[in-house]
Amino acid sequence: MEYGAAMYDFTGTAADELSFKKGDKIQITERVSEDWLRGKHSGREGREGMFPRVYVQLSTVEPGTS
Repeated sequence: MEYGAAMYDFTGTAADELSFKKGDKIQITERVSEDWLRGKHSGREGREGMFPRVYVQLSTVEPGTS
């Protein structure tokens, strides 16, 4: 399983994009392309959506558990 820690705020502009704040934890569910990922927000009611890869630091360890 892959996880992301948001390095910056991201405000989605399309219905299928996931908005989040710096420091949020996201479980990666799909690599849509080289530049875009799909993930599930660990908070905010478990919302899911796409977001730019450059906004998160990826890890195989859930952020905040190591």
